[in-house]
Amino acid sequence: MQNLQATPEQQPVTPIEPTSEPLTTLDETQSVPLSPEEADEIFLQAVAEIPTQPLPRFPAREKALAERWFLIFVGIMVVSFLIGSLIGIVTYPTVTVTLVPVHKSTHVTTTLAIPTRSLPPVTLTKSLSTPTTGHGHQDATRATGTLTFYNGLFTPQTLPIGTVFTGSDGVKVATDASVTLPAGNPPMYGEATVTVQALTKGAAGNIQAGDITATIANGVLVKGSAFSGGQDAREYPAVAQSDLARLTAQLKQQLTQQIPQAFTLRSGEALQTTHCLFTSSPNYQRGTEAQRVTVKASQTCQAIAYNQDNLERIATAAFNETRPGTHYQPVGSVQTSTVTVSPFVAQVSGTWVYILSQDYEQFLAQE
Repeated sequence: MQNLQATPEQQPVTPIEPTSEPLTTLDETQSVPLSPEEADEIFLQAVAEIPTQPLPRFPAREKALAERWFLIFVGIMVVSFLIGSLIGIVTYPTVTVTLVPVHKSTHVTTTLAIPTRSLPPVTLTKSLSTPTTGHGHQDATRATGTLTFYNGLFTPQTLPIGTVFTGSDGVKVATDASVTLPAGNPPMYGEATVTVQALTKGAAGNIQAGDITATIANGVLVKGSAFSGGQDAREYPAVAQSDLARLTAQLKQQLTQQIPQAFTLRSGEALQTTHCLFTSSPNYQRGTEAQRVTVKASQTCQAIAYNQDNLERIATAAFNETRPGTHYQPVGSVQTSTVTVSPFVAQVSGTWVYILSQDYEQFLAQE
């Protein structure tokens, strides 16, 4: 059996409540006012005499653990703050304002006071040729000739139209009209001539003279002349209207480009040609059979010269008068094209751009 030793029970310690004692009333005659320093000293002494209960002390390990959690908490707060700030910077909405200046194009046709001088006329001549591109067709034609009749009979003889005769080479011909042969009077023959044509078209009908020689009945003789004009059907190259038009247009363009260089100008001058006359003539007309065709052309022009610097200066001044507003400035160069030179009329064109002041740009940026 285990021996148990009784230990006296520890009585709980009851904290002693501070008690206050009534202040002794001092006689009013004995009350002396205290200085601020004396009053503070008495208050501190009274507070020091109040009994207090000592605070519990934590072990060193628990203290270190508390400090560690405190540091972790502070670190988390700092990191959260930095991450939040970074996200705010990245996702903060930004607004980009692009200012596009207003552009206005201006085109004006106006009369300019430009001094000019007249130049004597100049003529240039040029010719061009090209293979023909047209196609011609020739139908077959009949050969034609004549037959002469000799009548040795004492009575006239008549042959009707369309009487057919055959030559020694087999070519047949027919009379184009009826013919009456006068009577013969020996030793003279009655004689008459009539035109005839080959019955078959083509070059084969071009028979030689004497190919037709025959005696008709008794006392009537016929002799044929040489036949010509018979042609076979064929295709051949010919001048097309497009050939003439193309050569004429090329000549006119080339002469127009070359003729300004034919005038004599002073330094800094430009010119405008006036009263130009263009003529052209081909060596073959449209439809003519030919392998090549040539067109010859000439152009005669007068001209008026003017100073180019004066034109640019006066044209720029005329363009500046079209300024649409105070804040507009010209951008790029002013373009000038001459319309007429007598009087001198030109088309002036350019572009204006609206310029924003720095104060207005700053105002827009703040808005």
